[in-house]
Amino acid sequence: MNRTQKAEAVQQIADRLSSTSTVIAAEFHGLSVREVEDLRGRLRTNGWQLQVVKNTLARRACAEAGTDALLEYLVGQTALVWAEGDAAAVAKVLNDFGTATDNRLSMKGGILDGAPISGAEIKHLATLPPRDELLARLVGGVASPLQGTVNALSGLLSGMARALGAYQAQRVAEAPAEAVAAETTEATTAEEAPAADDAPSAEETPAAVAEATAEESTENTPAAEETPAANDSTDAEQQSAVDDTADAEPAADQTTEGD
Repeated sequence: MNRTQKAEAVQQIADRLSSTSTVIAAEFHGLSVREVEDLRGRLRTNGWQLQVVKNTLARRACAEAGTDALLEYLVGQTALVWAEGDAAAVAKVLNDFGTATDNRLSMKGGILDGAPISGAEIKHLATLPPRDELLARLVGGVASPLQGTVNALSGLLSGMARALGAYQAQRVAEAPAEAVAAETTEATTAEEAPAADDAPSAEETPAAVAEATAEESTENTPAAEETPAANDSTDAEQQSAVDDTADAEPAADQTTEGD
């Protein structure tokens, strides 16, 4: 590789470092060409790429791109994996391939959205569910309480609707009976009410009757003039007693003369 080719390679790596969200530095040893191509095929299916690089050129590219966090991983046999999108998915592909090849491929570290990430963190990332599944779980976790609230409100409204329907049906069923009872009550009231001609006249009202009774009592009572006064009766009786006494007792003078 001449100087021009090296310069082009450095520029290409630097451009990728600046534009790619996930960069993983992997170390491989003892892998056959067939196994490497197999890994590239797995990555290519998801739109990712595997590039074997020279550490010296990669360091120069890191200096130009300002990604010094990747420098510590540029030792030994190095392959850079360029990926966009779900970092957990690419980490899982690399981890599964390393397990299948007796760890002849290991992840040293890398950069995730501009931040450094270690090999251990990449392995942990590989154990997580895919991004789509995580999003589905998140949406499910958020939607579950909302769905519970919706179900509760729906049940409450349904219960109220059923109660109102039952009440309406009951009222409709009771309406004929109430109408018959009302008609019966009106008929009974009409029969028991006295006719207009039988109603007592104004003269026969309690006040008029009381007044008439008082007048009758007054007419039947003897007048004050016709009743002998108490004093006149007493005087007559006294006079009669005196007369009787006079007739019964002889005069004192007559008795004396006879003797």
